[in-house]
Amino acid sequence: MPTSPNALKKTIENYYRFHSLIYDYSRWPILFGRNQLIRNVNLEQHSCRILEVGCGTGYNLLRIHQRYPHAHLTGLDTSAHMLSKAKKKLANCSTITFKECLFEKSAFNINERYDLIIFSYCLSMFHHNWKQAIDDANALLYSKGQVAVVDFDYTNYTMTRDIWEGVHVKMEGHLSPYFHQTFSKSKSKSISCYGGLWHYFFFIGQKLD
Repeated sequence: MPTSPNALKKTIENYYRFHSLIYDYSRWPILFGRNQLIRNVNLEQHSCRILEVGCGTGYNLLRIHQRYPHAHLTGLDTSAHMLSKAKKKLANCSTITFKECLFEKSAFNINERYDLIIFSYCLSMFHHNWKQAIDDANALLYSKGQVAVVDFDYTNYTMTRDIWEGVHVKMEGHLSPYFHQTFSKSKSKSISCYGGLWHYFFFIGQKLD
């Protein structure tokens, strides 16, 4: 995976140029736990501010909007093609904005904060700056703000790991421990799929003050 921001954005954009056309129809047997994550999010204020990093075609944002119709939503993605799909999907939502950029704290206004930040199957593609992305999310949360994550966890099979590496996914069990270190855990689970071919995890936690 390229390390410079421009090269990384170009690689991702080229990958999703085609995959944006089939994403919603092809990911259901792979991206487990997304609906479960949304069901387990519990926000006291319905007029809150929610950011999804790597929002893709807006699958999660639509479900969040249905559950919290008065929340202000921000969908961030590096792929213009994926954001185009998300904008169409949420065309009737007047409380959403979109950002086309890589996720980093400097992409936001100095006082911009959120009640909830969602990562759904994107951090496993952050090969070199995943820790920084988690730290930036922590910094962008209000006091007592929450983070909600679902992503690939690990595999015990070298061939499976190599196959996922071929599509830019790192599956080494590295994400979940850092979330447990950085946030106060609310809910967390690692789940086996396809007879243990790989595991995915979800985590919901609160900002530590």
